[in-house]
Amino acid sequence: MRTYARIQADTVAELFTTSQDISKLFHQNLLWVEVTALPQVRVAWIYSGGQFEPPVQAAVPAANAVLQLQAQVADLAQQIAALAKSKP
Repeated sequence: MRTYARIQADTVAELFTTSQDISKLFHQNLLWVEVTALPQVRVAWIYSGGQFEPPVQAAVPAANAVLQLQAQVADLAQQIAALAKSKP
């Protein structure tokens, strides 16, 4: 069995595993690259210059991250308070 990545716009659009000749399974305009020896490759990875790279993740601005964490802490505090009230 071999695993292939379908490349669309320099990005892995899907992975496909087969024991058959990939060129006989799909239209010739589709670009399939064998990734059998690269099990880390996933959908959304970048394919450029014959190399695969994980996608760049946008950094969450620090202020937004702090606000998100504060909201999570507030939610947890409410859950703890509700649990404390329900105990006999």
